Amino acid sequence: MYFKVSKVLTGLTLLLLYFIPYSVNAVQEKSPSSGLNSVLKLTLSPVLTAQPTSCITLHQGRECFTNITIHWQSIDVDDYCLFQEKKKLRCWNNSRSNIASITFESSENITFYLMKRDSDTVLAETTITVGWVHKATPRKRRWRLF
Repeated sequence: MYFKVSKVLTGLTLLLLYFIPYSVNAVQEKSPSSGLNSVLKLTLSPVLTAQPTSCITLHQGRECFTNITIHWQSIDVDDYCLFQEKKKLRCWNNSRSNIASITFESSENITFYLMKRDSDTVLAETTITVGWVHKATPRKRRWRLF
């Protein structure tokens, strides 16, 4: 009987976690009271997503231009800031989720970070990758006198 209830609860928990829009971090720790038993701790982390996730340019090394929509969501209501590399882009007060539209211009991959306003800890991150159709080739220089 206990085994059936345990399977049902495990299945319901996994189903519930599947539909929650947060990332789940699982950490297995040994119980201090018993060296044989271990405890599984689950923590829900904020999620940061970007659409589109990549930008394609015609030739390698050229700037890629696109508009990106960044969506973030957290369990806690707090003050959050969005960073591009080390540059602060935007902050929100007393919020648990929001959307930002950004004009993307880069020839290299760019990573965006979500952090609490008063903290240096990165809560979530997403990367926009830059790709190209044609690889850059060195140009041949032909000198002609006439």
